[in-house]
Amino acid sequence: MVKKLLIFGIVFLLIAVFFTIIYLNFFHSFNKKNEIENPLTAFQDQQLATQQSTSNGTTPPNTENDESQNEEIVIDESYISYILNELGAFKLSNPPLSSDTPKIETQVGELIFNSEIVNGNIITEKGYVENEDIRIITTREEVINALQSTNLKIYIQGSVASGKTTLVLISSYKTLFYKGYLNLYKDITGQSFTGAIIRGIK
Repeated sequence: MVKKLLIFGIVFLLIAVFFTIIYLNFFHSFNKKNEIENPLTAFQDQQLATQQSTSNGTTPPNTENDESQNEEIVIDESYISYILNELGAFKLSNPPLSSDTPKIETQVGELIFNSEIVNGNIITEKGYVENEDIRIITTREEVINALQSTNLKIYIQGSVASGKTTLVLISSYKTLFYKGYLNLYKDITGQSFTGAIIRGIK
């Protein structure tokens, strides 16, 4: 009798895990990627237009993205939303039967941003947020370099590997799993979710 109950329990657990995985894959697939313009491209286009207007067509505009241009770049909410969107944060969602939305805190130098994912839309504001799931710590230079790179995901992974960008997991493994952070973690670090993990202390 005990053996039958044990077998039944194992089978039930396997079925529960199977349907949980199916549910999560199905649910997260509803969120589609939003087409967001690279804010750095918009900045460069504006700089080019200004140079052309100033030169009146008599002097070829300088299109090089040099250090002086980079110093004029102001990192704001649009930069953070774009990077998170490219990394796949739009796929994140609330846990089943929960109103707890995914929340990401990003620290760029001394600047703090918080992003909330609502129905696939990434809403970023300045400042801290309570109950964030993960925290990304990086520098202004790394943000600009990532946006200038030909492959943002690969660049971010290299930045994490070199220690220039850090990912801190705040929420429990269970919460991160149900919200869909497994793929995002891999896209940011290049490692599986069970790899090297740095846990923050609330």
